[in-house]
Parts: sequence; structure tokens; C-alpha cells
Amino acid sequence: MNTKELQSIVNPVYTTAKGLTDLLIAGGDPDALKFAPYLNTSDIPRDKIKEKPPEEMVKCFMIGQMTRYELFNTIALGCGKQTIVDLPCGYSPRCFRIADNGQKYYGLDLPVVIDDMNNITSKLLTEKQKEAVKYIPVDATNYDSMRNALKDIKGEICIITEGLLPYLSDNELSATFKAFHKLLSEFGGCWITADGGGSNDIYPMTLGTLLQGDKEKMYGLIQKITSTMSGVQAHSSSFSANKGEKAKEIIEKHRFIVHEESASKYLKKLKCYPEGKEDALIGAYSTIKIWTLTVDKKDEITDSEEKFSMDYNLTLNLNISGRLDTLTAPELLKKFKETQGIKCVKIDASKMTYISSAGCRVLNMILKELENKDDIESKKKLSKIKQDLKKNQLGLVTNVSLPEIK
Repeated sequence: MNTKELQSIVNPVYTTAKGLTDLLIAGGDPDALKFAPYLNTSDIPRDKIKEKPPEEMVKCFMIGQMTRYELFNTIALGCGKQTIVDLPCGYSPRCFRIADNGQKYYGLDLPVVIDDMNNITSKLLTEKQKEAVKYIPVDATNYDSMRNALKDIKGEICIITEGLLPYLSDNELSATFKAFHKLLSEFGGCWITADGGGSNDIYPMTLGTLLQGDKEKMYGLIQKITSTMSGVQAHSSSFSANKGEKAKEIIEKHRFIVHEESASKYLKKLKCYPEGKEDALIGAYSTIKIWTLTVDKKDEITDSEEKFSMDYNLTLNLNISGRLDTLTAPELLKKFKETQGIKCVKIDASKMTYISSAGCRVLNMILKELENKDDIESKKKLSKIKQDLKKNQLGLVTNVSLPEIK
């Protein structure tokens, strides 16, 4: 199993990003159309979607995605910052406009996405554009990975997140807020998002405006489709459950200064809008709130973390230290897949400081394979490990030594 296959298994959410760019291609975005010959969409799990959306609903998805994409293009181009940090960048063709506007573009995302984007853009960007564009793999919850990605930047930055927060658990959200706070404390600048201000409702807004259907039912269908395609349960955190003022309060508790404005300032009529429905759509979208987040540079967070490492032998005694996240989980999965004839496994996580959804997914994969053993006592121990993982959810882990499995 090669590195890309491991990364794909650990982080299946990347297929959703491909689906969104597919919608931009369907909408005729000129930059997205450049991607079309190089974007392999065969791994999007469309066959898993049991309730297929009708064609008119797919068109509404496309209109909603085109709107959100253009909304954040306008924000990035007009933010006044020289460096745009797009996280997650997905398979967005935004880099062309940013580079042509004289700004630097840093696309940050999962390793599997970045490998694809470096390959695609190497064929499409001009030499001048390549000087302004970089794609680097990071884990959004990991400050060190993002700080290393931005090590060449001088001056203020503008972080934009388009659809990131709904896919994070509560603990992952907290770690991400903390990492972004440290970055802005160091570089200055701002973080612009509408994830808690209604931008994730843009699809049911479109459906409700154009099809006059039940918005709640449509929202439920969208959640089901995105969760199926991404392999993770989207919109399940307390942040996603609390929109508007309550979501803003969660961000403010993480010591961000929040400036709020209506999306109407950035919206414009698009060619894909049905004739006669332009004003109705703009009116619906104007309820979206854009949040520009800044920090007091004196309010710096200075926590340090142990680096990820693992010790192993042929009996697979796993001693995991530091963070088990998007960047490190494939290493653990690779070692497990490479080790043959396992008769005994012991996982010591007492020095593991953080586990993300990717890390938890890998541990569950290991446990699932070991469940095939016939030993009843082992199954009892496996059950306890699963309960412990569930209790910890995804996030900080302290003094957890998982029991031996034989």
C-alpha cells in the first residue's frame, strides 16, 4: 500500500472537496474548467448515496457552490493582505485569481489533496504564477505544521476558511482556534470565515429559494450526502449546532476579536442564476454573516507539545507520543500493515497529547482487524478500548494506557 493510498484511507473527507470543484466545472467557471482534464473524480463515492438527488436539486447545489466560491474570491482579493492562506484549499482553482491580483497564495490541506494540487497546477500555472503559489500539507489542528508551512512569509496574512469548521469535532475545533490564534499573534492580519455565520446553509437557501421546498428536509438530505461522501459525520459539533450569535460566542471565548458584516457587501449576480430569480437569491444570501477575526498580539498562547513518535517491535508494542493527527496517522497505519504475524498488540498512549479524527480512525482500523481473533478475552479488552476512545472523543488524551491485546 503506497503513501497516497494510506493518506486516502486516513482522510476520506478529501472526496467532498473534489465534488465541490466538480460543481464549479458544471457551473462553467473558467479556472475550474482548466482543472477538468486533470481532476480524477473516480474516487468520489457516489454509489454510496442511496437517495439520489433530483437534477433540479443538483443544479441548486451548483448555484450554491458557485456563490460561495465567488463570495470568498471577492473577500480574498479585497482583504488588503499580501498573503492569502486558504485552508482547506481543496481542489479550488482560486490560486489563479490570487496570483494574477499580485498576492501570494498558500493552499494548505491534507497531504493527499496537496499531492494532487501540486501535480495539477504544475501543468497549468505560468512561471510568474508559480512564483506566487504554494501548496503545502498541514493539519489544521497542528500549529507547528502550519507555522512551518508559512515559514517564508513576511508581513500580515489573511486566513480564509471556506467550509472547514463543520467537519471538525469539538476538540479539533478548540485546537484549530488555538493554532490560528498563535499564527495571527505572530504574523498579524486576520482570519475571515462565514462557517458559523450561515455560509454552510447556502445550499438549502438556494434550494428553498428556487424550488420552494422544505428547507429543513433539504438540509437533512445535504448533511446525509456530505457525510456519506466524506466518510465523516459533518455538522455534528456544538459549533455547527449553534449558529449565529452562539457560534460567535464560541469563537470569542477563544480570545478572538470578531467583526461581523453582512455578505451583501461581497455578493454579485452570477451568470448561473436563473432569469428572474437573481434578486431573490441575493436577498436570501445577504443573511449570511462574514466574520473577520483578529487577535491582540500581546495575548499570545505559548504552549509546547511533545513531537510525534512511536516505538515498535515484531510483537507490535506501540508507544505513541505527541500528536496522532492527519500528518502522522498514516505512519502508524503503514507500520501496522507492514507488520506480519501479529500475536500480541499493546498500545501505550500515556504520552500521546492529541488525537484527531484521522488518528482515531486508524486506531479503530487496527482494532477492527484484531476483532477477527477468536479469543473471547481479547474481544472484551477491545470493547473497553473502543469505549475509552468514545469517551475521549477526539482531542486531548491524558494518561491513557490502552490494555494489552493477545
